[in-house]
Amino acid sequence: MRLGTTLAIALIPLAPPALHAQPTLGQLWPNADATEWRYAYTYTDGISASESGDARLYFDGTDAMTGAVVQRLFGETMPDATPRGAAPEALPAFLRTLWSVRPELRARLDGLATRTGSYWPFVLLPDFVGNASGVGFLETPDYLGGWRDMLADWSWWYLTDELSEGATFELQLIPDLADDVFLRGEIRTLEGSVTTVSETYDNAVIVDYEVDYGVSTIIDDMEQELGTFQSFHRGHVAYVPGVGPVALEEALTHEVDCRACDPEDVDFPEGEASLSLTSGPVPQRTASWGALKERWRQTPCDSWRAMAGGRGGRSGDILLLSTPRLRWRTGVSICGVAPRTPTEEPRWPSAPEAPLSHSLCSPLRSRHFPASSGQRMRTGASVT
Repeated sequence: MRLGTTLAIALIPLAPPALHAQPTLGQLWPNADATEWRYAYTYTDGISASESGDARLYFDGTDAMTGAVVQRLFGETMPDATPRGAAPEALPAFLRTLWSVRPELRARLDGLATRTGSYWPFVLLPDFVGNASGVGFLETPDYLGGWRDMLADWSWWYLTDELSEGATFELQLIPDLADDVFLRGEIRTLEGSVTTVSETYDNAVIVDYEVDYGVSTIIDDMEQELGTFQSFHRGHVAYVPGVGPVALEEALTHEVDCRACDPEDVDFPEGEASLSLTSGPVPQRTASWGALKERWRQTPCDSWRAMAGGRGGRSGDILLLSTPRLRWRTGVSICGVAPRTPTEEPRWPSAPEAPLSHSLCSPLRSRHFPASSGQRMRTGASVT
């Protein structure tokens, strides 16, 4: 007699793989004052040879505007990206492009050419320098973007609170100048893989952007209308929770409707740009006055320099309370050395370490990054 046995096997369903927690707007772009990001950049405007080098974004104080208190977000490139063409150099990259493709708006755009400082050539990740440009960086529960003082309204959205795959948004840009210029965005993924110069991330929120510059007219040498074309800046930005924007790729493209002409004979403006994170974010770090004075005593006099703060500082100013946002435009040595001459090469604060937030002044080294950083490949980020 054969005894049979029956085995009861309990089937335990496997839990689905853990997903990354839903990020918030504040996590996708940490924006404490003096936080800084550094990148490798490439840029070409279709007129001159391609440029490449180092770039940084950093927050530097606040401004009161109509309807909001905004942050100043500065972008700088090194060596400086050079704006080409006939558009006013004091226009930001988006308005310079609009000036190029919409001749009928040029006279009014000239009145907005108030920007000072370094040229930031990236349209899809704009900097907003506050009162100097009339637009500041603003985070609310619903939006992360640029707030325009003149209109007391949004002038740009990086992100909205609709953080789900496939979510879209649309914002009319410069409604006081044109009714057919729009920003559109779509969340491609919440868990994208992005490889930058510094690191690989597998939880990137990748946003595809399109700036629609509206319809422009093609004319010949006799001022006769031949057709139309529509210009777009298209590309993407990758944001990583707890890090911020880590990569950008963008290009200026055109759609042509001109039966009476050969599109290859039309002089279209061009442009491509990329950013790839090399370090950051570098947060602000607080310290007591006692620790600060001890640091002062231990630092050789000739390694300190007090810099005039902010844009537009005067030679001879001494900044007593400084942060990583120290400017290199003008300055004097607090140890009695004569002010730096205008021909001396400007410098960025060297730091991957977070600087003290209340230092009497910051030690500044070479404007150039350490050799190890300079040996990195100047390539754009890989996004999948």
